[in-house]
Amino acid sequence: FEVAQWRIKGLQKKEDRWQALVDIPADQRTAAQQAEYARIDGELARVPVDPRRLMPTTLGNILRSAEEYSQVRYGLVAGVCWPRLWLVLPSETQNALSAARGQLDGAVRLFLWGALFALWTFWAWWAIVAALAMVLIAYWAMLQAAGVYGDLLRSAFDLHRFKLYQAVRFPLPETPQDEVNQGQRLSEYLFRGTTVQEIRFIKT
Repeated sequence: FEVAQWRIKGLQKKEDRWQALVDIPADQRTAAQQAEYARIDGELARVPVDPRRLMPTTLGNILRSAEEYSQVRYGLVAGVCWPRLWLVLPSETQNALSAARGQLDGAVRLFLWGALFALWTFWAWWAIVAALAMVLIAYWAMLQAAGVYGDLLRSAFDLHRFKLYQAVRFPLPETPQDEVNQGQRLSEYLFRGTTVQEIRFIKT
């Protein structure tokens, strides 16, 4: 709980600083301010919008924010919609996602091997140095791979979400403003099998 509160406070400071930089017209920002704006903007894009979903690690937040994206932007719950969307994605998109996920899994395995290698400290003191180096390198690789995978996951929903609507013969959103509501209806339909009429009745 204390760690979560600490992270929330730190996130709030970043958001306040980001807003302060946004308030400065782009053509009046110094080079340092522009670099700071880009850095904070990128960091905020990789944390969940909902503070209740905040994770204790940077890696967890990168993955959680990517998972949250489709629901915040389009009303599509990733846990429900992603397995179905995957099946209608173009092969090149599937290959790119599989490659990114493979890199992430490989970095996780390296991290675990590094942690296990620390057990050799009982027989050789230098093992802890090698294990620590391996763990740090692996965690850095995990962050990079998770960032790429998360961006591809977002892009898959951005570019191909309507294929999911069409595949299950569900009405497309009539306007961009209605897309979140319609995405919520589709998620409900896929998860519970509720019809469009029943969903509208429940919502009202």
